Amino acid sequence: MRKGRILVVVRYLSAQGGVQGVINNYYKRFDREKFDIDYLTLETVDQEFEEQVRRSGANIYRVRGVPERNLFLLEREVRRFFCKNNGYDILHCHQTNFDTIFLYHAYRSCVPVRILHAHSTSADIPSIQLCVERFGAKRFATHIMACSMEAAVFLTGGTFSLKNDVIIVNNAFDVGAYGYCPSARQEIRERYHISDDTCVVGQIGRLSPEKRHIVSLRAVQRLRLEGANIVLVIAGDGPEQREISEAVHALGLCGSVLLVGSIRDVPRLLSALDVYIMPSRFEGVPMALLEALANGCPVVVSDSIQLPICADDGVAVVPTDAGSAEWSKGIRQANDVGRLRRMDSLKAEGYDIERQVSRLESVYEELIDCSIDDGARFGRLAT
Repeated sequence: MRKGRILVVVRYLSAQGGVQGVINNYYKRFDREKFDIDYLTLETVDQEFEEQVRRSGANIYRVRGVPERNLFLLEREVRRFFCKNNGYDILHCHQTNFDTIFLYHAYRSCVPVRILHAHSTSADIPSIQLCVERFGAKRFATHIMACSMEAAVFLTGGTFSLKNDVIIVNNAFDVGAYGYCPSARQEIRERYHISDDTCVVGQIGRLSPEKRHIVSLRAVQRLRLEGANIVLVIAGDGPEQREISEAVHALGLCGSVLLVGSIRDVPRLLSALDVYIMPSRFEGVPMALLEALANGCPVVVSDSIQLPICADDGVAVVPTDAGSAEWSKGIRQANDVGRLRRMDSLKAEGYDIERQVSRLESVYEELIDCSIDDGARFGRLAT
């Protein structure tokens, strides 16, 4: 049996981040005897990680230009790519917000299986662009995958006029690697000069507007004014980095907020936290939340976020538009609970990576086999 050729389209590759983390978790575990995986990206963010991917045997291609500034350049670059590179069995687009262009040219190049993968329940894009993406899903995608049905409904507009229904693919990860570690807690706190009796609240992820870091800052400011011994740790990088730094100074939180940048030892940092906060306006099934739950950390989340498991005593849900009083109350409530064991629940709900990798490989194989059978039938009809 020949190898299946997969082209994965993603905004950028990185060992960190939500969508990027999901993609890395899956494809680095794929059976290279069965599949060749190539990547087509819009930008380079983590060169060191890209080199690791190349050493694994994958090709990484990049289309030139910033699509938000020059959509015509992107279209031309994608057209040229498919003229030079063909023979793929599957195109798998991971919600770049410009997927219609990739789907269209894959369709023109006779890529038989064209998957659009929904990772979020909303996006900061113009309504006309969303309409174009929904048109592309309906016209050029053969299948829809999604982290949740809510994400699929958003990206497609709820019109599943495709050959198959939506395929739900969980944002799986190595659940066991995120267990609570007391020695890591002590080491991280010593590194950042945080005492044992300090309540540490953490927010990990891309520094972008939809994550609403200002909500976390104002909640911590309120708790500090009430006399709480509390520190906020913000890990990640992104377009809002400067604005967040300025807000820290403006709110008088220079001694109470640590901006630690992008980190690779996420499980160890989670062990140092007492509360994890996620006030996002929208998410799919966020990896950062899954990892915090696996660590047993109490969490405070906005009600716009879909919880991957049933809420327990360590989950405080706050209305998305609530003020700092309600968010600070949620932090106090979560901090009173302490750590909980949730690994078994996450595995039972299908978030452990090993089982899900096997499932996605099987889905790919079935889709490729079906496309070959369809092609053979078409050939017989044509003759």
